[in-house]
Amino acid sequence: MIKTDTAKRSIKSSFFTKKSGTSIPKIPNAKHTSELFKKSDRAIKHLKTKEKVSS
Repeated sequence: MIKTDTAKRSIKSSFFTKKSGTSIPKIPNAKHTSELFKKSDRAIKHLKTKEKVSS
């Protein structure tokens, strides 16, 4: 078996190595998901009440 160093080398693109000035806030997935469900529930309720008014 021939061992090569190419497997050990990692090509680092400048796209991946540059750090941006802003970062995405780290929110636990469970909290993020529950917030999305709350927002979608509010949107559905809003649409249902809007539908009742127009009927």
